[in-house]
Amino acid sequence: VSNMQVVTTKPDKGGAIWKIETNAGPKSFKLLHRRPTRSMFSLGAQKYLVEEQEARVPAIVKTKNGEEYVEAGGKLWFVAEWIETLAPVSKDLVGAKQLCYALGEFHRLSKGYVPPSQAEIASRLH
Repeated sequence: VSNMQVVTTKPDKGGAIWKIETNAGPKSFKLLHRRPTRSMFSLGAQKYLVEEQEARVPAIVKTKNGEEYVEAGGKLWFVAEWIETLAPVSKDLVGAKQLCYALGEFHRLSKGYVPPSQAEIASRLH
Protein backbone atom coordinates (compact mmCIF):
# COMPACT_ATOMS: atom_id res chain seq x y z
CA VAL A 1 0.00 0.00 0.00
CA SER A 2 1.55 3.26 -1.13
CA ASN A 3 -1.27 5.60 -0.12
CA MET A 4 -4.39 5.47 2.05
CA GLN A 5 -7.15 8.09 2.09
CA VAL A 6 -10.36 8.17 4.15
CA VAL A 7 -13.35 8.33 1.81
CA THR A 8 -16.20 8.13 4.30
CA THR A 9 -16.86 7.28 7.93
CA LYS A 10 -19.85 6.37 10.04
CA PRO A 11 -18.53 7.54 13.41
CA ASP A 12 -21.83 6.90 15.19
CA LYS A 13 -21.84 3.28 13.99
CA GLY A 14 -18.14 2.51 13.58
CA GLY A 15 -17.90 1.89 9.83
CA ALA A 16 -15.42 3.41 7.38
CA ILE A 17 -14.10 3.22 3.82
CA TRP A 18 -10.57 4.05 2.71
CA LYS A 19 -9.21 4.26 -0.83
CA ILE A 20 -5.85 2.55 -0.93
CA GLU A 21 -3.26 2.65 -3.70
CA THR A 22 -1.53 -0.69 -4.26
CA ASN A 23 0.87 -2.14 -6.83
CA ALA A 24 -2.25 -3.89 -8.24
CA GLY A 25 -4.16 -0.60 -8.62
CA PRO A 26 -6.62 1.25 -6.41
CA LYS A 27 -8.74 -0.72 -3.94
CA SER A 28 -11.28 0.06 -1.25
CA PHE A 29 -10.59 -1.03 2.31
CA LYS A 30 -13.81 -1.28 4.30
CA LEU A 31 -14.78 -1.67 7.93
CA LEU A 32 -18.39 -2.87 8.12
CA HIS A 33 -20.33 -1.42 11.04
CA ARG A 34 -22.86 -4.22 11.53
CA ARG A 35 -22.56 -7.45 13.51
CA PRO A 36 -20.28 -9.93 11.70
CA THR A 37 -23.16 -12.33 10.95
CA ARG A 38 -25.15 -9.47 9.40
CA SER A 39 -22.12 -8.29 7.43
CA MET A 40 -21.67 -11.83 6.05
CA PHE A 41 -25.08 -11.45 4.38
CA SER A 42 -23.92 -8.29 2.59
CA LEU A 43 -20.55 -9.73 1.57
CA GLY A 44 -22.24 -12.86 0.22
CA ALA A 45 -24.63 -10.67 -1.79
CA GLN A 46 -21.74 -8.64 -3.18
CA LYS A 47 -19.97 -11.83 -4.27
CA TYR A 48 -23.19 -13.18 -5.84
CA LEU A 49 -23.81 -9.98 -7.80
CA VAL A 50 -20.25 -9.97 -9.17
CA GLU A 51 -19.81 -13.68 -9.90
CA GLU A 52 -23.32 -14.78 -10.86
CA GLN A 53 -24.93 -11.64 -12.26
CA GLU A 54 -21.86 -9.78 -13.57
CA ALA A 55 -23.24 -6.63 -11.96
CA ARG A 56 -21.19 -3.45 -11.80
CA VAL A 57 -20.36 -4.07 -8.17
CA PRO A 58 -16.76 -4.14 -6.89
CA ALA A 59 -15.28 -7.63 -6.62
CA ILE A 60 -13.95 -8.70 -3.23
CA VAL A 61 -10.16 -9.18 -3.08
CA LYS A 62 -9.22 -12.29 -1.11
CA THR A 63 -6.65 -12.24 1.67
CA LYS A 64 -3.32 -14.04 1.35
CA ASN A 65 -5.04 -16.95 3.13
CA GLY A 66 -7.86 -17.05 0.58
CA GLU A 67 -10.47 -15.52 2.88
CA GLU A 68 -12.91 -12.81 1.79
CA TYR A 69 -12.68 -10.84 5.02
CA VAL A 70 -10.90 -10.57 8.35
CA GLU A 71 -12.77 -10.40 11.64
CA ALA A 72 -11.13 -8.07 14.17
CA GLY A 73 -12.52 -5.95 16.97
CA GLY A 74 -15.93 -7.58 16.59
CA LYS A 75 -16.31 -6.29 13.01
CA LEU A 76 -15.54 -7.49 9.48
CA TRP A 77 -12.86 -5.81 7.39
CA PHE A 78 -12.37 -6.45 3.67
CA VAL A 79 -10.78 -5.15 0.49
CA ALA A 80 -12.62 -4.74 -2.82
CA GLU A 81 -11.78 -3.45 -6.26
CA TRP A 82 -12.12 0.31 -6.55
CA ILE A 83 -14.79 1.60 -8.93
CA GLU A 84 -14.58 5.28 -9.78
CA THR A 85 -17.76 7.09 -8.87
CA LEU A 86 -20.23 7.94 -11.57
CA ALA A 87 -21.55 11.41 -12.25
CA PRO A 88 -24.22 12.27 -9.69
CA VAL A 89 -27.80 12.26 -10.90
CA SER A 90 -29.71 15.50 -11.14
CA LYS A 91 -32.00 16.51 -8.28
CA ASP A 92 -35.15 16.55 -10.37
CA LEU A 93 -37.68 14.11 -11.86
CA VAL A 94 -35.16 12.81 -14.40
CA GLY A 95 -32.65 12.06 -11.63
CA ALA A 96 -35.33 10.40 -9.51
CA LYS A 97 -36.27 8.16 -12.45
CA GLN A 98 -32.61 7.18 -12.93
CA LEU A 99 -32.25 6.30 -9.24
CA CYS A 100 -35.47 4.26 -9.25
CA TYR A 101 -34.36 2.39 -12.37
CA ALA A 102 -30.97 1.58 -10.82
CA LEU A 103 -32.61 0.40 -7.60
CA GLY A 104 -34.96 -1.83 -9.60
CA GLU A 105 -32.00 -3.31 -11.50
CA PHE A 106 -30.20 -4.02 -8.25
CA HIS A 107 -33.23 -5.86 -6.87
CA ARG A 108 -33.75 -7.77 -10.12
CA LEU A 109 -30.12 -8.90 -10.15
CA SER A 110 -30.28 -9.98 -6.50
CA LYS A 111 -33.08 -12.50 -7.18
CA GLY A 112 -31.87 -16.00 -6.50
CA TYR A 113 -29.28 -14.96 -3.91
CA VAL A 114 -28.86 -17.52 -1.14
CA PRO A 115 -26.88 -16.15 1.81
CA PRO A 116 -24.05 -18.12 3.45
CA SER A 117 -25.30 -20.54 6.12
CA GLN A 118 -23.59 -18.60 8.94
CA ALA A 119 -25.08 -15.26 7.83
CA GLU A 120 -27.87 -13.50 9.65
CA ILE A 121 -30.76 -12.88 7.25
CA ALA A 122 -30.90 -9.15 6.61
CA SER A 123 -34.46 -8.10 6.02
CA ARG A 124 -36.68 -5.26 7.06
CA LEU A 125 -39.73 -7.32 6.13
CA HIS A 126 -41.52 -8.97 9.02
